[in-house]
Amino acid sequence: GNLTSHLPTQAEVGQKSHGFSSRGSSCHSSSGKGVSWTTEDYIKAHHAVRQSGMFNFEGCKIPIPTAIRVDRIESALGSEATPKEQKVLSLLRYGMPLNCEPGFGVQKPHKNHFSAISYEKAMEDFLESSVQTQAMLGPFEDAPISELCYSPLMSVPKEDTNRRVIVDFSYPAGRSVNDGISKVSYLDLQIEFCLPSVQSMINRLNDLGPGCLLYKRDLKGAFRQFNIDPGDYCLTGVFWKGKAYIDTRLAMGLRSSAYCCQSVTEMLAKIAGRRAHVLVYLDDFGGAEPAERALDSFNHLGWLLDYCGLEESTEKAVAPATEMNWLGVRFDTVEWSMALKPGKLQELLEWLPKLLKHTRVRKVLLQKVLGSLVWASAVIRAGVVFFNRLLGLLRKLKRPSHSIHFSQEAKKDVLWWLDTLREHKGKCAIPPSVWTPLVSFATDASLEGFGMVWGTRALAGLFPIEFEDMDINKKEMLSVMAAIKHWFSDLENLKVTIFVDNQVCVALLNYGITRSPFLASCLREIQSYLARYSIELRAEYIPSKENCLADLCSRAFSSDKHFRNFNKMLKQGTFILDIVHYEKFNFENGL
Repeated sequence: GNLTSHLPTQAEVGQKSHGFSSRGSSCHSSSGKGVSWTTEDYIKAHHAVRQSGMFNFEGCKIPIPTAIRVDRIESALGSEATPKEQKVLSLLRYGMPLNCEPGFGVQKPHKNHFSAISYEKAMEDFLESSVQTQAMLGPFEDAPISELCYSPLMSVPKEDTNRRVIVDFSYPAGRSVNDGISKVSYLDLQIEFCLPSVQSMINRLNDLGPGCLLYKRDLKGAFRQFNIDPGDYCLTGVFWKGKAYIDTRLAMGLRSSAYCCQSVTEMLAKIAGRRAHVLVYLDDFGGAEPAERALDSFNHLGWLLDYCGLEESTEKAVAPATEMNWLGVRFDTVEWSMALKPGKLQELLEWLPKLLKHTRVRKVLLQKVLGSLVWASAVIRAGVVFFNRLLGLLRKLKRPSHSIHFSQEAKKDVLWWLDTLREHKGKCAIPPSVWTPLVSFATDASLEGFGMVWGTRALAGLFPIEFEDMDINKKEMLSVMAAIKHWFSDLENLKVTIFVDNQVCVALLNYGITRSPFLASCLREIQSYLARYSIELRAEYIPSKENCLADLCSRAFSSDKHFRNFNKMLKQGTFILDIVHYEKFNFENGL
């Protein structure tokens, strides 16, 4: 579409019909026409929408002042706008409903959390700034909305010295605003949250190759740039020092904020994508281009955000460079590496040893630990199986304040992470995007023995005596473990697909979920070995009838008949027998 043209909108033609003032904060209608509202205008809009019994975008259609040039976004999308995008454009004009069911929210001020009370200056700066930009209304001695529901304030540290202010819309449990907001749908749209991942950037870098340039731009206080439906002002009250405030914009801590924000920024990424490579994670736009195109793409993205009325956090912008942080991971396209950000790595190395000293652990601490380790697994990919015992503890706890005995088994997960972070320093080579299928690699187990084949190489033998009475699933998993430990040191920095004729093993290798402690130990032993060589593993099922060579190896010593057939294959040169050392069946790491 033509980015310099725009269509007439409801905001332009209907502004005076609702009787709203032209005084107040300096802002615009969605078409760029100068419009200002007073506090009284916002409250009047609230009552009008509530009285209508419909969302503003469906009923009253009162245009809400915004700096966002909705007309320009609409024009740029043109005929390519999807039904969802057309709805999002409407919500930008008339405000985004919280999507909260009736009956939720508490009409009584709550005591703010300690993390808010302890940082009084940060809270007051946030409230003052929000009022100045009309992201909040107030302060009020008496709330202008009689049915106003309140949520407590809290804060968390940011990477700089500031605090991130959050409204705890999840309090009190069971009756909170967030309890009334669906996790699976927004209005009549199914929530499909397809956020880009670290893998998305890896795929792009592999397409371009070493030496390509990365860039990034961020929106400033992104949630606070998007109006909420005036009819929902009654759900967004906060209380500070005896005075009430009312949020008029999306807030950190509100369940629907992330989806609404991503719905807008995805439209902008779609438009920018015609001339630049863009990935967007909420308010964080990033991309990678060949050196000759990177600056133009970076500048185009910045121009587009400004043209569409989005405020950028210019101090966070990263001009094209060979090194950049994306979603907490440091990419280097010259060294061809990815690493945890140094500050985050140091933080983990400092508090993981302290965690090991705990005899009991609270739910809130477990959540923090798991959140950090899940993030770290974007780089240390084998680490995904070293959450299971911690997750097992977490599932037993209901409330954040509840605690549980920190078992030695669960501590082994933490210890593995600590040792691995120290050994690899939170760094690895950028992995390939393409999986390498080892089409001639297969394993098999019989009740007596094991067999593994890779091309013309084979392993065959009887299981150690301590495994004699185990079921076939465990023996199949032991066979995979031994084969990987015997052969995979030659596959450093690859993504490898292997073929197994046991569906239980395939599922375990791919998803890492089992209730069997022994199978979980096998999986941890495998992943610990793979981490040593930066190998990613995927398994595919192969029917037994197509796995005849590995099957023959697994039965080679179970009867004279099978041994004769096996020996015949050796003499024909079908494969060469490797010597497997029985320590390959040992659990070296005690995991």
